[in-house]
Parts: sequence; structure tokens; C-alpha cells
Amino acid sequence: MKPTLPLILTALLAPGCLITPASNDDDGIDEADSAEDSEGAEGDDETPQEQLRECREDHDVDDATQIVSDFDLSIHEMIACGGLSVTLCSSIVSGIVDAIVDNRSDATPDGWRFEGDGLYTSDAAGAEMTTRFYLASDYSFGRAGDPVQENLFEVTTYLSGARVSVDFDPSDPLSTEAQLHFDAPGPYVELLGFGADPQSPISLSLNAWDQAQDQLGTLLFESEITVSDPQDQTTVRYDVQTTRMSAAALLGAAPMEFELLGADASRADLGQELVVDDWGVEFVSGNVGALEGVVDFHVEGGPLSYLGALIYENSTYAEIDLSCQ
Repeated sequence: MKPTLPLILTALLAPGCLITPASNDDDGIDEADSAEDSEGAEGDDETPQEQLRECREDHDVDDATQIVSDFDLSIHEMIACGGLSVTLCSSIVSGIVDAIVDNRSDATPDGWRFEGDGLYTSDAAGAEMTTRFYLASDYSFGRAGDPVQENLFEVTTYLSGARVSVDFDPSDPLSTEAQLHFDAPGPYVELLGFGADPQSPISLSLNAWDQAQDQLGTLLFESEITVSDPQDQTTVRYDVQTTRMSAAALLGAAPMEFELLGADASRADLGQELVVDDWGVEFVSGNVGALEGVVDFHVEGGPLSYLGALIYENSTYAEIDLSCQ
């Protein structure tokens, strides 16, 4: 007797995800309550604006510091981008295995597109994201550090005509056997951990999919994120690149570092410019998406010049610190 695949194989052989995004919202990951984060450090006696009023009483400090709040609001988008990266890596590690089990041909996650030549793009988080994957080890088809050109979300990249069969004896459930059948190996079949030239069918042990996930998780990725955010009065632009890391590391809650390529914010009505002096921000996944690190900056032009810092302590919005220049 051969019962339907989802009922038997899912129970006995289905993979366990390394991490599952906590929600289906646009960020791909749940966010902590933003209002609490934006209040600043608990117990502060002065707001950032009050710190400036001590030396700039003759200026409209609230209006002059709006550019800082707008800049923080835009950097918040990196949490959504981090969530999209988690979704992408989760679909690499477990999505292909799930697609084979469910007899689907494609595991591309929502919000992402394959453009060809190994490039994946997304604009689902209000930013332009581009991502590439790289080999972490030597294989018959490439060497460590080589970019992956094939579509990693197409089942045919690994196996052509993949299908799973299950032989089930209701009188002896422990004797259940599953086999992976296919018409031909694909160019990247080694990434499933079955060798360079497997023969059909492949007997599936209880940990076969875990081994496949471990192998897929070694793939390295890096992304570039470009934000152009015209708000009511402030225009914010920044371009960051993530440090190359493995899919398994991100899914295991390792921080994803954002390397700054360029950033600025401006208010034409006030003739203001916010200039970044030092940048050290990373995305932290865990149970909720957050940022960690500090952005030092100064604001020049307009009614007054001042120094500032955005301080992220596993938070979705920054604690803002301002001082007179």
C-alpha cells in the first residue's frame, strides 16, 4: 500500500527548518513595538532637542532636528531588508527540499526575482536589493568562492524529474521506506549531499534531508541595498553592502553586518545636510528583527549646525543623541 506522500513523508522525513520568519508581513519578520524603541533610553532627563536648546535657544530646534528623525526612519528599512534576507536563505536551505517533497518545481520566495547569471533582486521592502550566492567549498562544478550562476530555487538545478515514493506497511510502520527518483542529475546535484553522479533511485534515510539542508546552508551570500527615500521635507539616500556570510549563519541568528558605501540626507527648504561620519550597524535576527550599532553624523547648513549619533541596541529605532557644535 502506498498512501499519499504528504501524510507519510512529511511525518517521517520532512526537514526541520533552521528558522522560520515569524510573520507574513512585508518585512518577512516581526518587529518589536516601535513606539517604545523611539522613546530613547529609559530614564533620560532630557530629550535630544532639549540638549540642543541649551545652546541654541534662538532657533526652532524641533524643525532643525526633523532631518535626524527622518534619517532614522529610513534606516529602519534595513530591518525589512534583513527579514527578506532571512526569507531568501530559508528558502535556499529548506525550500528546495520542501519543493521536492511536495512535487513542486520552484521554491522562489515571495518578494524575490531571479534575473539570470546568479542575480536575485527585490524591491519588496521599499528598497532595491540585489543578492548573489557563492560556493563555500570545492565541487566538481566549481571552486570555493565562485559565484553560483544557476537558479538555486529551481528543482531542476539539482535533479530533473525529481519525485519521492513511499512504501508503507500499516502493520509495521517502522519498516516504511522512501526513495527519491529522478530522470537525471542537475548541474548542482552535489549541493544536496548525494555526490556528483547519483543514480536513481536514492534511498532516503531519516536524516537525508537534514544532510541536504546542512550542505545547502554552507552557501555564502552577499547583498547590496540601495534606499532613496523622499519624505515630506527630507530626502534620504544610502547604499550598503552586507558582509559575505553563509545562509546557515544568518538562519542561526548570526548578525548581518551592513558596510556603508554612501549615505546622506538633505532638506532643501532649510539648506540642511546630514553627513555620516562613522557607521557601524548590523542586522540581528533572533526572534524579532532589530539593529545593533552606532551611526555618528553631523548636520551642517540651515538654522544651526550640530553633532549627533543614532544608537541601536537590539532595537528597531534608534536612541538619538545630539550635541552642539
